[in-house]
Amino acid sequence: MSHISLILSSYCPVMRLGLRTLLEAVQHIDIIGEVHDVTQLLSMVTMLNPQLLLLDIDANDQRYEDVKCHICSLTHVTQIVAFCDQQDEAFVLELLECGVVGCITKDEALNTILTAIDSVISEGGWLSPHIAAKVARQALHRHTKQQPLFTPREMMVMQCLAAGHTDQDISNHLQISGRTVRYHLQNIYAKLGVDRRGQAIAHIVREGLV
Repeated sequence: MSHISLILSSYCPVMRLGLRTLLEAVQHIDIIGEVHDVTQLLSMVTMLNPQLLLLDIDANDQRYEDVKCHICSLTHVTQIVAFCDQQDEAFVLELLECGVVGCITKDEALNTILTAIDSVISEGGWLSPHIAAKVARQALHRHTKQQPLFTPREMMVMQCLAAGHTDQDISNHLQISGRTVRYHLQNIYAKLGVDRRGQAIAHIVREGLV
């Protein structure tokens, strides 16, 4: 597996130490920087150009509004996986709309972080099963008339997206090839006017498209 360059950002020294200890044990992950001050985020990411930023974030944290201001700029430079306390779908959707491509809750097993990192690099996105279930329920509650913009197969793929399924999950569920899945995803992104998996999920849920 190709090496993944990563910057670790957490305001909590204990959290940074725990995450660093976990990630340093993985041969294909290289931690090339650590940040505890949000004001350093953009400059470090721009300077080091990592493939991924693992961001410890909490909506109740007083720094959240400052971090949110930087996220949109950061997503043009790297992929962001959020490591958060909340399973609140509104908070998660806000992060996804900003361009975050992966969300993990802090009550999950630590090896979930490794799964999320690998999925983001290989497939462009990952959602915690806990978060995906909440987001999917919100999508059902907001269900509206299907828009003719999407083909029946694209609607099926969007349902899988909203449920947090990976490309492989979608391929297995719909019994189509991985190449076909990627083809449908490209069409869906284009029709939604987005370029990231998380943004697509957030749009699908907010608009009640499935």
